[in-house]
Amino acid sequence: MKILLICASYPPEFQGGTEVVVKAEARSLLAAGYSVQVVTGSNEVYEAGVVCEECVDGVQVLRLSRTAEEALAADWIHPRLTDLVLREARDCDLVHLHHWSSISGDLVRRLSPLVPVVVSLHDHFASCPRFFRTPSPGITCPPPGSVDNCADCVADAVPELSRGALVNLLEERTTSYRAELAAAAEVIAPSEHVRDCLARELGISSATWRVVPHGLCREFASQTREGSRAGPLSVLHFGNRSRIKGSLDLVRALSHESGIKLVLAGREVEPGFDDLLRQEAGSLDLEIHGSYGASDLRRLARSADLAAFPSQAFESYGLVVEEALALGLPVWVSDRGALPEVLARAARFGCLPGGVLPAENPRAWRDALRELVKDPDKLQDAIARVPPSVRTAAQATGDLLDIFRPLTTRSNTPSP
Repeated sequence: MKILLICASYPPEFQGGTEVVVKAEARSLLAAGYSVQVVTGSNEVYEAGVVCEECVDGVQVLRLSRTAEEALAADWIHPRLTDLVLREARDCDLVHLHHWSSISGDLVRRLSPLVPVVVSLHDHFASCPRFFRTPSPGITCPPPGSVDNCADCVADAVPELSRGALVNLLEERTTSYRAELAAAAEVIAPSEHVRDCLARELGISSATWRVVPHGLCREFASQTREGSRAGPLSVLHFGNRSRIKGSLDLVRALSHESGIKLVLAGREVEPGFDDLLRQEAGSLDLEIHGSYGASDLRRLARSADLAAFPSQAFESYGLVVEEALALGLPVWVSDRGALPEVLARAARFGCLPGGVLPAENPRAWRDALRELVKDPDKLQDAIARVPPSVRTAAQATGDLLDIFRPLTTRSNTPSP
């Protein structure tokens, strides 16, 4: 079986949660003996679209860049890019579409007459041009069926359009993505949260959509902890570093706190953001690291007592939660999106290996972490609930193959 994976970006150009998941799936499919190709969009824009063929960790990758015209914010369907994807799909048995955003918004409808297409929903892009339903300041997300507030939210990106024209365009966009999901052979979500939210936002039924959690994508063995360390409470926060991920909220929560050390690791997403974090830290013992690999994360985790992810986004999953648990750390997450769901799935003895706190509320995070300093037994209890192992990407790929195989069998059956 030859499987074509489609995504908006792919390492080494960019590596966020979706890219990590797609790369792990490609690796697992290759290990299981399947033929795999990746077609990815690109953040690079050229006057004439550029097509690059690469081999990334043994996987054949075709990277498609947009022209300046195709990169216009108001456009979401690009026939030239769609035709390039169709060309690559001709000899494939199945297409697994992970994202449309930097390629074209008609891929499922154009591909599905030729080959079964499975769609995985990694965020809210099908209902929101901003991906995570995190509106601009002063704007709230509209109720299902309305795009009025959406027009206000994205107006700065398309100043050439009148408000009425933008509303019409957003309505057409919503209709288009509803049609994309209707044309898919299967629709998969990584969490119940994103499944239920997207169905509600788009006004469609998710009764047939599958939930397949991503699982641990980094290659490191689980490690257990004997107990908390001596010295200050050490809090580890890792992943792409930005306001939306709650990095600034966490620094503000712990600014001037004695008895607590905060360690941040990952890529600075917003230019100058690390300087802002240092300014806001006050007398907090703050340590900032850049991009990291599995060995770096293991080293940082050995010196930490817990992990904290106070994201403001309505996260569709929580890869960092699984990574922290695999490293033996209890985890505190915000109450946004699927983070509590991922943490709850790892609960032992009916109790969470960590806690859930309100997003965008630094005071609540300060009080909760202060309590761990005052009462170390609470931290010990959380450490004891960390599971001995977590779900892996290889297990997730096994679940995906159970979905893929019947589709390829049906597609290869001659019509009567």
